[in-house]
Amino acid sequence: MLFRSVRVLALTGSGASLVILDFRATNPSNVPFVANSVTLHLQPATGDAVDGQTISKADIENVFRYEKLLGPKYNPILSLQDRIPPHQTVDLMAGARFELPEAAINARKAIRIRIEDVDGTAAELSE
Repeated sequence: MLFRSVRVLALTGSGASLVILDFRATNPSNVPFVANSVTLHLQPATGDAVDGQTISKADIENVFRYEKLLGPKYNPILSLQDRIPPHQTVDLMAGARFELPEAAINARKAIRIRIEDVDGTAAELSE
């Protein structure tokens, strides 16, 4: 997997932010990879790692419809039960809400996405 972009949108008045990841994933196996869970984890510049609250496909669609500051939606949104076919590479996106201000997210040490297959196999990508 490879990150293409990390986009951050501050949520007015809440001290929280949305993080949208565009990434490229390859399934090297002979069987489809079927997403069972998608989670984002952020390591801030100081303090403990923070887990994001994953945003649903419908909510991400609405964010792109109404929040033009994020720019265009480039890729399909990875959601539960989506498949990555065997020996295929796909460009996808995922998003999560973090209870951190935009500045803290932009100053992060790292962000990581974890995608778990229905059989328990997991793939992780970290910047």
